[in-house]
Amino acid sequence: MSVTFRSFALAASVAAVSVVGGSVAAPALAQETHTTGAVRLGVFDNGAVGAQAGVGPSFGFTGFDSFYGLFDGQLFVGTSASQLSGEAYAAETDWALESELVGVAAPAPFTQAYRASFSDSAAPSPLGIRVTQNSRSSSDTQLNQFVVVEYTIRNTGAAALSGVYAGMFADFDVDGINDVGAFDAARGLVYTFTPPSMGLTFPYFGVVLLGTGPVSGWSVGLADGNLVTDARVFEGMTTMGTEIGGGDRVSVLGTGPYTIPANGTVTVRYAFVAGRTLNELRTATSAARSLYPVAAAEGPEAAGVRLLPTVPNPAVGGTDLAFRLDAAADVRLAVYDVLGREVAVPAEGPYGAGTHTAALDVSALASGVYVARLTVGETVVARRFTVAR
Repeated sequence: MSVTFRSFALAASVAAVSVVGGSVAAPALAQETHTTGAVRLGVFDNGAVGAQAGVGPSFGFTGFDSFYGLFDGQLFVGTSASQLSGEAYAAETDWALESELVGVAAPAPFTQAYRASFSDSAAPSPLGIRVTQNSRSSSDTQLNQFVVVEYTIRNTGAAALSGVYAGMFADFDVDGINDVGAFDAARGLVYTFTPPSMGLTFPYFGVVLLGTGPVSGWSVGLADGNLVTDARVFEGMTTMGTEIGGGDRVSVLGTGPYTIPANGTVTVRYAFVAGRTLNELRTATSAARSLYPVAAAEGPEAAGVRLLPTVPNPAVGGTDLAFRLDAAADVRLAVYDVLGREVAVPAEGPYGAGTHTAALDVSALASGVYVARLTVGETVVARRFTVAR
């Protein structure tokens, strides 16, 4: 990443140029905007989200009467400050386009999705990775205050990559002058707001880490004046920070470290969330997190434990939840709604090795997405299903 000077956030509505390594970078990015929910988020074909420093007609991240929420967001991946791919506030970045940004079929419960891929071959010290970016939003009233951005990172080299961290850089702007940055450790959420004591009424905007990966670091108030460096970004990705307020805040939220085998992948997911109040922001965060439960294993199976697809799916009056054990164990199979509330426990207690089926009556459940979560000792696996009426 080159040192990049940033435009002032309040001028984001005006197309800006970025000074990168002493030269002017031309704005030549493909971008789309998620528009299905109560919020809108611009996505680009180079790992960026938001308004990309004023490039193009992106909506940034907005919601609730078009309040402006995010000036620039960017994916960073690296093993150290000297080997870090990604760049903030720049039209041209360390990422080289592999496949164009296109609309794709949205998996349930989402209704809008875009996909692009890029490599870090343009970075000064590339890791040798290829990233597939999937962004998704939903019109469901319980899911429409966030947009999920997923990055599948593939190691294209012949040897394993170890000590790999990923981080989401985000320059949130609420009023851009009195903003406060905060971290919610229980939810893995970094957010920015303008204190009500200022006599101003603005929404809360944030980014949350989803799924199984641990939070490896976070920071707010990263900027040193108008300058963001690799060292400051990597420090934010790998070090737990402190809450800072009283100005134009920028933040980073990291996860890792990961070991990626040769030709193997790791997937990291973030959701950009918004709420009119802090409680509403937390509710939206819980809804996003419920779609990707924290589990000891990503997906529906782990060593010795497998959670089978629900049948039928979508469920109307009822559905069967089946699981398979390699050895006898005490299990707990619970069902949660999108807000993370437990709504049923179809199976609990000791079970022998083999396949077991538990019937779930969904007649009293509202239509929507639910998560079946199977806990066996320290192992937790999960699978989503839908209830329809």
